[in-house]
Amino acid sequence: MSDEKHNQGAHGAAEGGEHKKHKKHHPHRHEEHEHEEGWIVSFADNALLQMGFFVILLALNMGEKAKGPADPDGPEGGAAMSAAMLDGVISIREAFNNPVTLDSKNANDLPLVQRLRERAGSGNATDQGTPGQKQRVQATPPTNYTAPTGTVGFEQGSAQISSAARRTLESVAGQIAGGKWVIEVRGHASAIEGRSGVDASMRLSYERALAAATVLNQHRVPWANIRVVACGDNDRYSPSASSAGFGTNSRAEIIVTREPMAEDPFLRGPTNGQ
Repeated sequence: MSDEKHNQGAHGAAEGGEHKKHKKHHPHRHEEHEHEEGWIVSFADNALLQMGFFVILLALNMGEKAKGPADPDGPEGGAAMSAAMLDGVISIREAFNNPVTLDSKNANDLPLVQRLRERAGSGNATDQGTPGQKQRVQATPPTNYTAPTGTVGFEQGSAQISSAARRTLESVAGQIAGGKWVIEVRGHASAIEGRSGVDASMRLSYERALAAATVLNQHRVPWANIRVVACGDNDRYSPSASSAGFGTNSRAEIIVTREPMAEDPFLRGPTNGQ
């Protein structure tokens, strides 16, 4: 009786062992475990895929079908990109080892180059320039005056228009007649003529300017366009106070300014060219 139970227990234990062994080495579970490794995606791969997706979206937005306000400065009227979008493109180009340079000749990089210059701002020079002959240089301030259109000379102490000066003034009048700009006629005196006093040099320079302006008006230059200015001996061609510099300092200049004429019909009637 005990031997029979022992045989049955041993047989059950053997079957149980075979069952456990068979459960442990189930062929389907082993095959499923092997295929799970093919579906594992790392964080870096996921980030790379997302970055590529956004790059594609950005490239589509930069095309001709992009929506947004038109950029008048862009080639072929492309869509305007915000500063944040331009910064994003610049960062992506740098991440892929394809940075945008300021000397890029590619037309597609023009908005990016402009954005780089905006971000850089006005910086300080890093290299010292070549030293000049003078330590201090005074810049010429902005002015409304252009170069003199004509210059006529006068005899010492006289405001009479010579025949040569009249021909010069007639030629100048033919060039400036009918213009819309203010014309200044500046009279000058030499240092020798200014020895009599400031009032004398101012009066003489005014008479010279008025004489030249009269000739201009006689040749279709309206008085409304003319400004008569007396400079005395304050503006010299030649710094010399001797008779050698007299011929260049005793003069009248006709200067066309950048100031336009403003007609006021309520204050001034038609001039008819006079």
